[in-house]
Amino acid sequence: MNEIHHRNYNFAGDLEQLLIRTGIGYNFSQTSNFLAGYGFINTGKYDSINHKSYFNEHRLFLQYTSSTRFNRFYLDQRNRIEERFKQNHFSFRIRYFSQIICPLNKKNLDKNTFYLMAYNELFINFKAPRFDRNRLGAAVGFCFNKDLRIELGIMNQTLETKQRAQFQLVFYNTMDFL
Repeated sequence: MNEIHHRNYNFAGDLEQLLIRTGIGYNFSQTSNFLAGYGFINTGKYDSINHKSYFNEHRLFLQYTSSTRFNRFYLDQRNRIEERFKQNHFSFRIRYFSQIICPLNKKNLDKNTFYLMAYNELFINFKAPRFDRNRLGAAVGFCFNKDLRIELGIMNQTLETKQRAQFQLVFYNTMDFL
């Protein structure tokens, strides 16, 4: 599994975050898998005088994903635990992600399929403050083949003290070696 997320403030041209994630997993069945991986995240933040600075974060994670299909709809659920290493700070958090995908021009997510996707993801810290953030998003996607997808959408993040909407471009690559 490989994915790249490019997130912007103000729709486009103002990079907020570049996330590169990779992992190796085991498929228990066609509908469930376990994955262990690493993520590199470069984030830009504005301070009170509107000056932007960047910092890097490294993450190790374990996740379990299950998928269900209802007619032409795909429902995916993911549970992830992350170890986060950033600027002399180490922390743990858990994430719960749920998404629904609806193919548009075909009944299945096959080669050359356009689709709509909506999701919600809740982040909980092991230490206070417990609530980290909640993400609600939607996107239009395209399946190049069973292993390669791209999505263009909007994500609204609710944090403890603020909320923001971000434009998001996501590239997914999954590969089965066995």
